Amino acid sequence: MLNYLFKQKLVFSGLAIWALFLGILPNLSQASLVESKTGVPQQCKADLAKVKLFLENSLVRRGLERTKLSKEELLKRVEKLDADQLHELAMRCDRIKVGGSGGILLVILIVGLVIIAILYVTNYTIKVEPRDAIPRRY
Repeated sequence: MLNYLFKQKLVFSGLAIWALFLGILPNLSQASLVESKTGVPQQCKADLAKVKLFLENSLVRRGLERTKLSKEELLKRVEKLDADQLHELAMRCDRIKVGGSGGILLVILIVGLVIIAILYVTNYTIKVEPRDAIPRRY
């Protein structure tokens, strides 16, 4: 009975689509320790160091030159921020990938694999023939 179900292409393709759907859903459960407010000055120093390190990156410097902003101006503005704003800025600097992300390549790869799997399951064949093999109509 189980072999019969596995031979059915509709069941297999349905299970494959369901597994793909479950794999794409994001995991929303996140847990971590909550930091206390006693270490705020140390946290501010660490956050300021993160922002300075981010601004020293060559790609970021080139972007700043295009917008005609200097690093010193930005550091003066960053030092005026309060602790919460500075922490938010540091967290955003951590999340930014300066060179871009490879997410687009991953999506293209997954779409290609899904297309190949669908063609395999449906036994679709692609025939490549030379132009001379095509009969001409007169």
